[in-house]
Amino acid sequence: MKIYVLFVLSIFVATAAQGQDFINSEANRVNFLKKAIPQLAIKADSGQLQNIKMQVAKWELSKTEDDWLNVTDAVYMASKTSDSKSEVTISSSGGNGATVKYQTLGQRKRNETPTTAKELTVAVEQMYIGMYHIWSERKEGPTSSKDDQFDISGLKEQVTLRENK
Repeated sequence: MKIYVLFVLSIFVATAAQGQDFINSEANRVNFLKKAIPQLAIKADSGQLQNIKMQVAKWELSKTEDDWLNVTDAVYMASKTSDSKSEVTISSSGGNGATVKYQTLGQRKRNETPTTAKELTVAVEQMYIGMYHIWSERKEGPTSSKDDQFDISGLKEQVTLRENK
């Protein structure tokens, strides 16, 4: 198990050093995987980890957004199946009282209904490890970007949504 994690991490470190054109996007993705895979290795079974490894290898070759979505879906499904969650505290710059909504990158692409947090901001949600779109809404509609992406991979995460005034 440890050898697998080190192998996967070495691939990501090598990738991060390639090409300046994608450094921000690439670096964010690498950091997500560096944090998510060790968390998943605690509970996920070897088949789930192998699936993630295969999806990462495919993405490493193609660098397409569709293959990246497949990686994030594999991470999310392994997290859901193994019940690997993060405690996420979500607040908004506009103060308390906003409704929080979120969905994984894959759920967004498939036009699936987003999840609504059980509490208004400040909300504390138990979320599966994954890459998410998280945003706030008030009576007038969305008050933060619906397209911002957040890496949920640690045992505890803090997300602050920047509301548009």
